[in-house]
Amino acid sequence: MKFVTLIKYTELGIQSIQDTTQRAAEFKEIARQLGVEITDLLWLTGRFDGLMIFNSPDNETTAALILQLSKKGHVTTETLQAFDSTGMDRILEKTSN
Repeated sequence: MKFVTLIKYTELGIQSIQDTTQRAAEFKEIARQLGVEITDLLWLTGRFDGLMIFNSPDNETTAALILQLSKKGHVTTETLQAFDSTGMDRILEKTSN
């Protein structure tokens, strides 16, 4: 299952911004241990401060991953499930009735 997470810094995250790449590296290891493949982890300008794209085996693992990301208070997140064209075709087949 593919997911996209939009990330915003909290005040605590901004105060410790110099550690953001180190925290990201540590988080990638946590994700790996959970069986999650992070394909992209990017810092952004604009409305959101970061973007993470990842593959997760199930919704429960995804929830655990996002809780791990958020629990230290450096960021808030919004996670969305994403579909490639094959997945979207399967969805559209179910709407043809």
